[in-house]
Amino acid sequence: MTAAIKRDRLITYLVKADDKKVKALYSLLEDDIDNSIPVFTEQQLEILDQRRADLLSGKDKGIDWQTMHNNIRGKKENKI
Repeated sequence: MTAAIKRDRLITYLVKADDKKVKALYSLLEDDIDNSIPVFTEQQLEILDQRRADLLSGKDKGIDWQTMHNNIRGKKENKI
C-alpha cells in the first residue's frame, strides 16, 4: 500500500473517529505536528497583511501565473 493511500485512509478514519482516539493520536504526534506548521514573525504577518490589503483595494494589481513562472525561471526581467 502506498503512502498516499495510507494517508487518505488515515484522513478518512480521523474524520469518523471518536474524540478519545483522536486525542490519543494527537498526543502521539503532537511534537511532529507542531514542528511542521510554519510560524511567521509579527513583522512577516504585517507584511502579508499589507500586501493582501493592497491587492484587495486594487492598489496592487499583482501578476499573473505565467509572469511569475517566467520570473522564477529567469526568462524575463524581474518586475517584483
